[in-house]
Order: sequence, then structure tokens, then C-alpha cells
Amino acid sequence: MFNAGLGSRNDIANIMLRNAVKREITDTVVSGKVMQSNINSFVDFTLDISQQFSVNTGLRFDYFRFQFNDNKVAENSGTKSIIRGSPKLNFFYNVKDGLQLFVKSGIGFHSNDARSVVINKINNSLPRAYGAEVGSEFNLTKRAIIQTALWYLYLESELVYVGDEATVETNNPTQRTGIDFAIRYQITNKLFADVDFNLNRGRLVNVANGENYIPLAPQLTSIGGLTYKQEKGFSGSLRYRHIDSRPANETNSVTAKGYSLFDVVLSYKVSKFEFGITAENIFNSKWNQAQFDTESRLPNETTPVSELHFTPGTPFFVKANIVYRF
Repeated sequence: MFNAGLGSRNDIANIMLRNAVKREITDTVVSGKVMQSNINSFVDFTLDISQQFSVNTGLRFDYFRFQFNDNKVAENSGTKSIIRGSPKLNFFYNVKDGLQLFVKSGIGFHSNDARSVVINKINNSLPRAYGAEVGSEFNLTKRAIIQTALWYLYLESELVYVGDEATVETNNPTQRTGIDFAIRYQITNKLFADVDFNLNRGRLVNVANGENYIPLAPQLTSIGGLTYKQEKGFSGSLRYRHIDSRPANETNSVTAKGYSLFDVVLSYKVSKFEFGITAENIFNSKWNQAQFDTESRLPNETTPVSELHFTPGTPFFVKANIVYRF
């Protein structure tokens, strides 16, 4: 089996960070425009060696053009073009009906801020990522599917957001190892349950123990729920998502708080109409959304303090929707 494709994407964003006192703006820290273009192509090929064993390989090419116009610091403005090739190689072995083993590997890249590419032209601001996983997928029963995987990820440079400067800095290489577990269970013809559980350990490379934590990197996450689904009439779902507390800086002296949230989704289909209602955070839990370890100083303090700064998460919230299908 052979597949190929082409794609493109263009993004334009105005960014700004300002200081304010009692909602009155006192000064502007960062102000500028980001323009990012991407052209990509890929090929994907699967070869069946036998009825049980198959090999999948592929290659993707990406061309990026990053441009940042800084309204305050002209030296931070500029453009940079980068080409990245991302190969993959996967092996699949069907032991028997309902049991498959796999080995997957690939090379990719990571960037979450175009400014870091433009400003840090010499540094590795579009770092490559090397990953591999070994796992299985099997039918526990006719109604239950279980997926497991052991994985490894190496990143040439960790990109860390600096809140006070509203930019991203390059850091040491990182490596992560983890375990993924997922189960899908069909309780009845219309009722389904699912759970995803992810456990991982990530550390900065070539950094002393105790100072090598990856800021804000999750160590335990999980999602899941119950879903009742039918073609007409009522359908609904009860969902949860969980993330544990995790280090907010390299020394783990400040902790980003974890949370568990529950949502409910209900819908009713009749003719070409679908009426829906979604209730988020049904237990009205207090939680932190964006969290960063940032230095701050109150008027009565002589020196700044490094502590957790956060954006409060959404409280209990209800929204409704109507869908008409032609």
C-alpha cells in the first residue's frame, strides 16, 4: 500500500505582553507580529512480508519560513527558513486473531514559538526529536480491546517558556521514558467505557540530579469515561481528565498543582436536528490552568520571590448547541 500527499499552512498572529496595575497598563514588555508558513509533503509505504508480518515506512519533508517583527526591539526582528526531513520505520506482527505486536520508530522536530527560531538563529531552536515504542494490541474479550506500549523520546533541546520576558529559551537536551495503557470496553450494544493511563519520567540530560527536572512536564495523566450512543433520541457521555502535580522548575522547588475534572455531554437527535448541552467541571473544582514559576515582588518586599503564578481554570459552566444536517 502506497500513500502520498501535499499540504500547506500559513499563520499570522499579533502577540503582546503588558504590565498593569489595577487593570491600568503601565508599560509594554513585548509587542510584535509572528508570520509562519509551512509547505509539506509525505510518502507512506506498507509492505506485507507475510500474512502475519508487515513493514511500514515513510518520509515527510517540511519547509518552514519564520518571520517575527518586533515593535520594540529591532534586533529581535528577522526571518529564518528551515527544512526538516522526518523518517519513520514500523514493524507489525499478528500473532493470532486479536493479538498484534508492534515496534515503531521515527524522527521528528519540535517548536512552540516562532520567535525562538528567529531570535536564536545559531542555537538549536527547532530541535529534532527521536522516538521509539514497543507495544501490543489485543482483544481481551469480544467486547474489550487493550493497548499497551513502552516508549522513549529524546529531544535535542527543551524549549522553556519565560513568562517575565514572554519568549521561549532553548535548554539542555531531554529524554523521556514512559508507559501507555488504554482499554476500550463495550458494555452493551449502546454503552461504552474507555480509559487511557499514561505514566512517564522525563529529565534534562547532562544536568546534576535534583536540578534536572523538566519544568511542567506531566508524570501521570489519564482520561476516560462512559458513553451512551444511539442513532436517534438521547445520547450522552460522562468524561474525566486528570493530571498530577509536577515540577514547575528544574529543581522542583515550586510545584504546579494537578487536578481532576468531570464533564457531562448530552444530546438529542430528531429528524435532521440535534440538540445538545455540555456541562464542564460539574463538581465546580478549583484548578489551575496555565501555571508558571515566575519571580514577583510585592510593594512591602525587598527582594523578588520565585513562586507559582497561574490562570484560574474554568469553573462550572454550561453551554447549549443546535445542529441542523442538510
